[in-house]
This record gives sequence, C-alpha cells and structure tokens, in this order.
Amino acid sequence: MSLYEEVDYEKLELLETKHNWIVEPIYKASTYVKNMPFYDWIENLNDPKDFRDAGCQLYYHSEQDREKWLVGLNSGIERCSNDFFKAIAPKMHKLGVGDEYFDVHVEADEHHSIMGLDYITKYEADSTRGKILIAKALEGIELWASMIHSWIGISTYPKFNLKGEIIKDIKC
Repeated sequence: MSLYEEVDYEKLELLETKHNWIVEPIYKASTYVKNMPFYDWIENLNDPKDFRDAGCQLYYHSEQDREKWLVGLNSGIERCSNDFFKAIAPKMHKLGVGDEYFDVHVEADEHHSIMGLDYITKYEADSTRGKILIAKALEGIELWASMIHSWIGISTYPKFNLKGEIIKDIKC
C-alpha cells in the first residue's frame, strides 16, 4: 500500500497550464537553485554522515495566509525539495544507505508542488494579488536555496524577479 495517491500526470499538466502565471516563475527560479553549488556537493558526497546536519532540518516548515502558504511552501519550496530528493535519493542508495523516506519524497514532492495550486484562485500574473503570490513563492525558493547552502557552509541568498529570473545572488 502506497503512502501517497498515485500521481495523476494529466491533472498535474492541467494545473500547470491553468496556473502558468505562477508555475513559470517557480520553475525558472527552482531551476536556477538546482544549478547552485549545493547540488554539486550532493554529487560529490562520499560519506552519508556528512549529510546528517542537512537531514535534521528536513522535518520543519510553516506560514500564514492560505494562498501564500500554498504557493510559498507547497509550490515554491516543494518544487525545490523535489529537485533535492531527486538528487539525494539515488546518492544515498549509491552510498549504501538509501531510505524509503528519500524515495517516497521523489514522487510526493513533485505531486505536492503542483497539486496545492488546485486550492488557489487563478490570477493574472500582473494583477496585484498575482504579484503578491508569485513574490511569496519566490521568497520560499530564495529561503530554500539559502537553507540548503548553509548546510554546506556557503552563505548565499539568491533574489529573483517576478518572472523567476535571478536578479542577484547575495554572498554573505
């Protein structure tokens, strides 16, 4: 028995199309984050113990306004989390310490990142509310990028415009 319902790719595609106003900047920003140094660190990880501190932080999140919460956490952060689990799950198996927790999240976070959009209103990207929600989703991605890089001793804070394009990557 699966912990999660099977991903309905047709429904995901419909939601991606319906909410393209926010999906497009989320995908652009999360793609940028996926190409940052943290993923090189995962690729070069040779000892699962080196992942311990990072793994401990994976169990904690939260927020407020329901739509902001859904786009910030569910859509923005879960999209990045999906990229993370797609990188870490096979690496942990390669190191001989694979775990169902990582494996399940490969599919679950992909599902979560889009399915939350089913619970928000469709807005125009250039409307006031649309801009607020896009900014919240991208803020989640910025925070995610900073968090994962802090695990490997890199202080960075990427900033994205409302199209999900990098404006600057602040090195602290």
